[in-house]
Amino acid sequence: MNILITGGGPAGMTAAIKAAEAGENAGKQVNITILDHSDRLGKKLRMTGNGHCNLTNEVLSSDPLSAYSFADQRMLRNLFDRFGFEDTLAFFRSLGICIRNRDGLIYPYSDEAVSVVSALSGALERYGIRVITDCGIRKIDRTGSGFTAETTKGVFHADRLILACGGASYPKTGSDGSGYALAKSFGHRVNTPVPGLVRLVGKGSFFKNVAGVRMKGRMSLFADGRVIKTEDGELQLTEKGISGIAVMNLSNLLSAEKGPFSVRIDLMPEFSEDMIRSMLADKIRTIPGNAAELFTGILPRKLGAHFLKTAKIRPDIPMKEIGSQQIKKLTETVKKWEIGIEDTGSFEEAQITLGGVDTADLEDTLESRIVPGLYFAGEILDLHGFCGGYNLQLCWTTGAVAGVNAVCAPTKVDIK
Repeated sequence: MNILITGGGPAGMTAAIKAAEAGENAGKQVNITILDHSDRLGKKLRMTGNGHCNLTNEVLSSDPLSAYSFADQRMLRNLFDRFGFEDTLAFFRSLGICIRNRDGLIYPYSDEAVSVVSALSGALERYGIRVITDCGIRKIDRTGSGFTAETTKGVFHADRLILACGGASYPKTGSDGSGYALAKSFGHRVNTPVPGLVRLVGKGSFFKNVAGVRMKGRMSLFADGRVIKTEDGELQLTEKGISGIAVMNLSNLLSAEKGPFSVRIDLMPEFSEDMIRSMLADKIRTIPGNAAELFTGILPRKLGAHFLKTAKIRPDIPMKEIGSQQIKKLTETVKKWEIGIEDTGSFEEAQITLGGVDTADLEDTLESRIVPGLYFAGEILDLHGFCGGYNLQLCWTTGAVAGVNAVCAPTKVDIK
């Protein structure tokens, strides 16, 4: 049996390794080839988690669907039953990776994404899996009961085909959305790809004055005046808007809702409005100085200056001249800072791609219901989650399920 895998990212490498294992366990002769148009495998994987590689999340051991609220729940439940959190830990331990659990986030103990790529690459070599890099795919046709791929490195024939080409995020790593055209060529529906886990572009010209500020807060996404989701976490202010893990999680929800959009930020969620009003009033009463010092030790300097400007309070006036109504206004701003959202960041900066191959066209084995012998794995699928190792878990899971079933599952008869 010959298996062809397009894409040498986390899903593609996992599919290859699990297919090789399945063939060995079943006593089958399986020849596996990975085609990748980058110059080396796992380019995007090397960047994940800021180079540390958050492999998965302990939450998946007890509540595997909570981080995928906008994905195909039935499909996910089936996939995680086949290859879930514990299977992932066992898989990486079998590759020689020691696991570090950091508050539920699972990393390689080395804290290096490159070590994960190295371990996966080592397994490919041990199983004799052929890897062709710098390989552009011109087209793939259905030929008889198999497939023929015409590429810049020659023609390849296979009995089974696994499309694991990735999405459209970070295109410089090779994840450029080219797999969607291949999926469409086989008659598969592709739900519109949009950037996911990405910063939000804010309305207003003030962002350049507060860019670089980072602090914890509580962010609530509003769509057409309704609260859609609230996230606690770090807020990062950029020259064009807001970012941070909590904000990126909220960004995933924009494509499914209708605007106008805004994010309401509580910069001091541990304090009530009464507590903040009292804190500011006490500071004005007991500490001499100018208004510019009002938020010193409370908020980052740039943010304090912006709020004073918004409230039309000159920073050079004595602090004691700030009135009770101004204190009330400042307090409300700290607790309910509203930022209008006009767009998300681009694919070039997005961590993942939302949308992709519609899972309604797939069997539970990840085999196509349209083309027998065709499987899908990884970010090319319309299956996505929030930050925290959840999307890499989808790569390990879908790669494993597609790889094993490409070898072991009886393929439907092509009646065409």
